[in-house]
Amino acid sequence: MSFFINSLHLILLFVALVAALSLFLAIAYRGRWSIASPLRLAVLQRRQRRDRKRRQEHIIALRKTTEAVNSAKRQSQRKSELLTFVTQLQKSYISGDNPLQLSEQLLQFVLDFTESKFGFVGEVVLTEAGLSHLRVDSIANIAWNAETRLLQESQMKKDFDSGSLHNLFVAAIHRCEIVTSNSPATDSRLGELPPGHPPLTSFLGLPLISGESVVGMIGVANRSRGYDEALINELRPLLTTVAQLIVAMKNERSRLATEERLWDTLDELVEQRSRVQEYAAELEVKNHELEESRRRAEASNLAKSEFLANMSHEIRTPMTAVLGFADVLLEDGDIQKAPKSRVDVIRTIQRNGMHLLGLINDILDVSKIEAGKLSVEQVKCRPAAIIKEVLSLMQVRAEQSQVELKLRYESETPQEIISDPTRMRQILMNLIGNAIKFTEEGSVTLAVRFIDSPERPMLEFDVIDTGIGMTLEHQQLLFQPFSQADSSMSRRFGGSGLGLAISLRLAGLLGGEVSLVQSTPETGSTFRFRVGVGVLESPAMVGPQDACDESNGRILSVANANAPNCLQGCRILVAEDGPDNQRLIRYFLEKAGAAVTMVENGQLAIDAALDALREKEPFHVILTDIQMPVVDGYEATARLRAAGYTGRIVALTAHAMEGERAKCLEAGCDDFASKPIQRVHLISQIESHFHAAREHAQQS
Repeated sequence: MSFFINSLHLILLFVALVAALSLFLAIAYRGRWSIASPLRLAVLQRRQRRDRKRRQEHIIALRKTTEAVNSAKRQSQRKSELLTFVTQLQKSYISGDNPLQLSEQLLQFVLDFTESKFGFVGEVVLTEAGLSHLRVDSIANIAWNAETRLLQESQMKKDFDSGSLHNLFVAAIHRCEIVTSNSPATDSRLGELPPGHPPLTSFLGLPLISGESVVGMIGVANRSRGYDEALINELRPLLTTVAQLIVAMKNERSRLATEERLWDTLDELVEQRSRVQEYAAELEVKNHELEESRRRAEASNLAKSEFLANMSHEIRTPMTAVLGFADVLLEDGDIQKAPKSRVDVIRTIQRNGMHLLGLINDILDVSKIEAGKLSVEQVKCRPAAIIKEVLSLMQVRAEQSQVELKLRYESETPQEIISDPTRMRQILMNLIGNAIKFTEEGSVTLAVRFIDSPERPMLEFDVIDTGIGMTLEHQQLLFQPFSQADSSMSRRFGGSGLGLAISLRLAGLLGGEVSLVQSTPETGSTFRFRVGVGVLESPAMVGPQDACDESNGRILSVANANAPNCLQGCRILVAEDGPDNQRLIRYFLEKAGAAVTMVENGQLAIDAALDALREKEPFHVILTDIQMPVVDGYEATARLRAAGYTGRIVALTAHAMEGERAKCLEAGCDDFASKPIQRVHLISQIESHFHAAREHAQQS
């Protein structure tokens, strides 16, 4: 800058020398040309006028240059002053000065810089409703009389805000633009000033913008020369910096608030952790108590299962003799010549024995269901054969009750489905047996149909009777274990009330359901059993007549098992400790043609089997009871297998709990038969093993 001024002085000196030289030459020429012609005089005058004009232009240019230099110098000084303040403001913020002190410094600088009388600095905050709200952080002292002093004191109170005002201040915020008014008295945006506020002669509202949002505002007023664009442009760097500082302070406040919340949360977490630790300690105690309760419950369930298994064994073992010898009485000799009363007594023994056996089976099933140990299999089976077998078994009971038993196919049915045939048979026998029991006259009809649903194809059975029916109140008690619609029915018709509850659970395991369709007192009831058919690709469908004829082959094959000499040449070792059952089993097997060797415990069975093997006369089949003295059937089988015995071993047990079959097979048995003995089934089993043993011997 000093270099520029020195150059200017040299220029002025040069111009003065040129002017002096011109004056000197003019005087000289004037004296020389005084005697010249008028033409030369005119030329000289023209030159003089031109020189004067040039001097004036030089002077004007020099003045303008001087003014420009002075203006540039002033602008440079103001810019330097502004930048110095901005730098100082940033340093003060970084140093951690009080934000209110920074606001006071900012306001004082702006007032001095703009030559304004008074003003304010505020921050825009958001209300809970999300509306912009100007909170004044610093305001100029306008308390020069009593009225303005009251205004000053009221506005400088803590948390002063002007969010409810509608004036030039708020206009700058709402419009997000700089508001200039050099004639506020005639400006419609002025609004209403608070009482005691000094009159406004000019106003400049400077919104502090960050991004697209107004974060604060600087307002100044009453500059004597008014406010113009040049002043605004000078202030723009300051506005940008202050906006950034306000955003930084907001972020800092937010950070501090977040930290405070985090510390509060941490304190809560520590407290909660203490509570959780206390709860964990209590929970550990509770868990220990629950574990102890669980162990006691498991021990109780195990004891219950063992009790049921033992009771089953103790009841089924004598039932084998009762039902078996009842069959012998009906078959031995010429039963046709026996008195009718004797035959009725024998059949009563059979009927009550089977009823007792059914009750035992129901109790065991309920126990398995409650323990979650009842399982079902999924194999291919023929519905028509199951239906035929169920109806043939139920026909005797229907004839005894003088009830007509009917079968009606209402659509084609799949030739094969995937389900559990044993459980399907059990459900149908329960439903049809109940229908016969509660029907004193009339009929019981089994209606069969196939529901060909693309989502879930089902086989549907309706058991329709013309019996006593039920009221709505009685219907509410259905499917509850150990309950019947009316307690008097138990005395009148008998039964344990387990059949429907078991059927409902079994149907659920088969992917179906059992439900009451309708029931009317003195008219009859309709129960429905649905079962899923499984996933079959293009299942073959059979009509009603074909379905009825399907099971004939199976019935004939079972009947052939009763042929007198079907076990001719079969050597059988029987290990059974019960004398009555020994006599019965020997009778059944010898009548079928078998040669029977009888022992009463597992040790004798081991000795006899190994002796026969050494003598090259091995037994074709070993039939061993499971629960025996000295050595039981499990250990006897295991020891025989360990000794290298490869002959056929069939387990015979009165245990009927879930897993008994698997336990026997795991011990080394080839097959499993349960008590009471079903003669036809037992002889059929032994016959199949007899043939397999002979084929194995021939191949060896």
